[in-house]
Amino acid sequence: KGCRIIFYMRKKRIGISTSSPLLKTGFSKVGFEIAKYLYNTDKYEIYYLHHSLMDGDPNFNRFPWINQGALTPEIVNQEQWKDGGWQRTACYGNMQAHNFIVGNKLDTVILAEDIWAFHHDAYYNKDYFDFCKNNVIVWTTCDSKPILGAFKDWVDRCPNVLFWTKFGVTELKKENAERFKNLDYLYGCINTNNYQIINNGERNELRKRFNISDDTVLFFTCNRNQLRKLYPSNIEALARFKRQFPNIKAKMHFHTSWSEWGDHGGWDLNRIREEQGLAVE
Repeated sequence: KGCRIIFYMRKKRIGISTSSPLLKTGFSKVGFEIAKYLYNTDKYEIYYLHHSLMDGDPNFNRFPWINQGALTPEIVNQEQWKDGGWQRTACYGNMQAHNFIVGNKLDTVILAEDIWAFHHDAYYNKDYFDFCKNNVIVWTTCDSKPILGAFKDWVDRCPNVLFWTKFGVTELKKENAERFKNLDYLYGCINTNNYQIINNGERNELRKRFNISDDTVLFFTCNRNQLRKLYPSNIEALARFKRQFPNIKAKMHFHTSWSEWGDHGGWDLNRIREEQGLAVE
């Protein structure tokens, strides 16, 4: 008599497993913006699994949510760490997947990375995954047709797979509409407050600083230097444009790594440029 029972409802827990905001990658920027947005609603508890970083990194204190590193001393001290493939798999957070999802009792999990980052033996081949797969979202890049086959097993086993691009969804549904009916796309996000139109004075100063005259047409391309990115086509197109319109000054700005080729799997951009008879500035 006179006793009251009070129920406290905890906030929904959302986990984000992706590149750390402490690193400079496309996924790190997207992960940070999503975490920041969700945290600022004050509706959720945010858990962030930082790929490639050690658990307990002191820089995690820069973020207001709960942070966990993909690596631990136990992981990096294992014999398998000497194997490059195993090490890469660990850096993507696979060895912490069960602990991150089940240990933190997450209600929703966002896995944001290239599809090969999330190894089947850490996720859908584990018993625990059957109990949480409806609350797992795989948000992954799909930037070329040759790699479409890499996504199929994940789409079969997880009902929430989203591509960053529409064409991959269209191609797979064209192949088998029933099998891939749950597949969808969601474009990557940016913080529009970080961008603004510069005035003519600032524009002219930038051109002057980089030796670009006012009458020069500037083409721009921004990507990792990877073989599946058709950089040779860009360079060839510029060369053809300059031959077709010799009176128009034209340059192409590459926001990429010119040295990322050979063993790194990228294009030898200097060789391709030379073959097309173009100069570098």
